[in-house]
Amino acid sequence: MKLTWKKMLFTSIILSICFSTPTPTLAGTQSFLGIDVSKNNGTVQWELVADAGYQFAMIKTGNGQDTASHTDQDSQFEFNYNNAKAADLSCGVYHMIAGNTPEDAKKEANYCLSIIDGRPLDLPIAYDIESTKSFEDSALFQSGKKNITDMAIAFCETIKKAGYTPMIYTSSYIYNTYLDSSRLTDYKIWIAHHDAKKPNINSPYHMWQYKTAPVEGANTSS
Repeated sequence: MKLTWKKMLFTSIILSICFSTPTPTLAGTQSFLGIDVSKNNGTVQWELVADAGYQFAMIKTGNGQDTASHTDQDSQFEFNYNNAKAADLSCGVYHMIAGNTPEDAKKEANYCLSIIDGRPLDLPIAYDIESTKSFEDSALFQSGKKNITDMAIAFCETIKKAGYTPMIYTSSYIYNTYLDSSRLTDYKIWIAHHDAKKPNINSPYHMWQYKTAPVEGANTSS
């Protein structure tokens, strides 16, 4: 069955799994099995992913703002989008934060939209809020909760104005520590919290990345 976000809204949780084994059972919920992918997975064999029972994919578009060389677009985006669609998986995307201000976030949203280039999506566009540095060494996280929340809103509102559904993707720790959840109630939430019975947040969430494990066809090296 082809999933759409409208259909998914009738469930209280959607499980987004980064190379995961089958989902845990959660009482009173209907779950859909998915993976998130980027160029780090090499050439994904999407038919094998679909045959393994995965129903949707969150596909990386890139990082930050556009550059003259366009080097921040994920090199596998077009391949992953086209072939996940061909394998009848529902598709959404995510774009990784790189800036430090709300104006940066708007530019990142517009860069993400330029990569998508009008392609139809079944699922949201997620703003990936994380850091490759320690929190103490990250200018983003040192900028404070209000600024990071302002950035999330700026990204989401830019996506919404373009006619897509926005989403925020982050860890439960970042969500609880660096985001003001009371200001984010208009947006879908995708939480990464591995090896737990449920995400440790006190807000509704719509996707849960709960585990990292191999998936046949999705962890190739070339």
